[in-house]
Amino acid sequence: MNVIGPFDNLQGVNTIGRQMAAADAERVLGEHGADPATRPQAAAHEAGHVIVAYTYGARISGARLRKYTANGRVVWLGQSHHELPGRASGLRTTAEEDPDYAFWCAIVAFAGIAGERVKGLHHPASSIDEKFMSAATCGLLAPIWGVPVELLAHTVESLCSEALSTNRLQFEVVQAHLNQIGQLNKSAARRLLARAQRFCFGDAIDCVKRISAARFHSDACRTEREVLV
Repeated sequence: MNVIGPFDNLQGVNTIGRQMAAADAERVLGEHGADPATRPQAAAHEAGHVIVAYTYGARISGARLRKYTANGRVVWLGQSHHELPGRASGLRTTAEEDPDYAFWCAIVAFAGIAGERVKGLHHPASSIDEKFMSAATCGLLAPIWGVPVELLAHTVESLCSEALSTNRLQFEVVQAHLNQIGQLNKSAARRLLARAQRFCFGDAIDCVKRISAARFHSDACRTEREVLV
């Protein structure tokens, strides 16, 4: 339903994600039809981005919905604006140079889909590009951190669900605000998110790295046993 800003700073992911999405789009459209892209769905999508990004440390500067006409029907799209402190806007990096930031991008990318699911409004054709950008990032991070890509993808979904569950009230308020007004400015975001609970993103990173270390230790022990045998 949209493409979020952080990926503009993460080199390589946009290209890989779009290629993966393009390859799968025809199949999804054939099986499920076009994304309804309704206004409530777009509002839930952007609320998902806003809540998850904020929960994991971002500053929220706004979000908005836009109405378009495509193939004779009205569709609603959206865009959210958020920035992770310490990452200068426009600064280009890679998953290898800054894997923590790349993982944050993967989580926030998937958050729109997670928001739609909370409201029961998700469609398989919704935001195929974001889904695959998140997946592509996990694919780049897997060899860097030494963990299975499936584990990273599962962790991304779990962290989104945890953020939206913990801040469900704020999610509902932001979704309703966007659905009614069509935009969320900085002052409204500050007011509506004032009581939202924030998580230490570093804790999530540490958890993934602990799994990586445990996996490495297990592999080393297995190798040692094989040598002894």
